[in-house]
Order: sequence, then C-alpha cells, then structure tokens
Amino acid sequence: YKKDLKEAIYRFMANNAYLNIKKNEKHENYCMVIHTHYRIAQHKQDKETVQDIISTLEGNNVEKKRKLLTSIQKEVKKISLNTKDQNDIMTYIYDKITSSTQLFILNSKNDIQDNIQALECPSKFTFIFGGNTLSRGVTFKNMLSFYFSRSVKNALQQNTYVQIARHFGY
Repeated sequence: YKKDLKEAIYRFMANNAYLNIKKNEKHENYCMVIHTHYRIAQHKQDKETVQDIISTLEGNNVEKKRKLLTSIQKEVKKISLNTKDQNDIMTYIYDKITSSTQLFILNSKNDIQDNIQALECPSKFTFIFGGNTLSRGVTFKNMLSFYFSRSVKNALQQNTYVQIARHFGY
C-alpha cells in the first residue's frame, strides 16, 4: 500500500497548491487524513513515510530529490496541462512543504491539545495519522484528502462508516 499512499500524498500536495494558486482568494491551510490501521505502530510508520518525503525535499541528495519531484510532477500534470501552472504548482509545493507543514498522530496516546490543534489544520500542508480515534467521528477543517486503507479481515461495522462520514462535515 505504500506506493499508493505516496501517490495520494503527492496528489494532496498538488491539489492543495492548485487551490491556493488558482482558486482561493487568499491562501488556505489544508489537511490530509491518513488512516491505514488501528495499530498505533502503523501510525508512526505512515508518519515516517510523509517525513521521508519532506526530508528528501529538504535534503542535499540531488538524485533522490529529482526522482521525488518527477513523481510529484506526474500528479501535477493530472491537474493542469498548462506548463506555467505546473511550474507554479511545483514551486508552491517546494516552497511550502518545507516551511509550512505539520504532522500529527491523532490517537489515545497523544495529548488532547495536540489532537484539537490537528482538527484546525494549522499549516498549509497538515498531515494527520490515526486509527480508531478517527473511526469515532471527528470533523477536520479544510480536509482535502482522506487516505483510508483497512483490512477486510477487520471489517468495519455500519455505525463506524457513519462516524467516519463526519470527517466530511456530515
């Protein structure tokens, strides 16, 4: 699932930049919620996936950075065919992902104030990771992307799906 998760992250970054450059009157903060497993250890692994992307963009490994930017560019091209817009979106991502990104793990082990702050989407790129706490229904300000991947062995009950719909403001 890691390849799909990375593509979803790139798509979130591209859509976030597109909205802030082309659609919004003023720049907005957006969040991506990542919910892959109920186990807390998995939340940390998902967070590391995003942190690795950010670290690569901040780092000095030119080849690794080039490969990553090429992957992000593939998602940007799906949003806009205009080369100038693509360049603007890529520049926005590159500038903001390293300066205005926050990562939160939302679960029972974390401080309630961190959990509340995460719901407000405090950065241009806010990433939230969690499991069962997310399944109980919380509403996120400016949630743009929701990556949900759970095993069918642990099939969710109908009421859990209803709770998850709260993410979208229902």
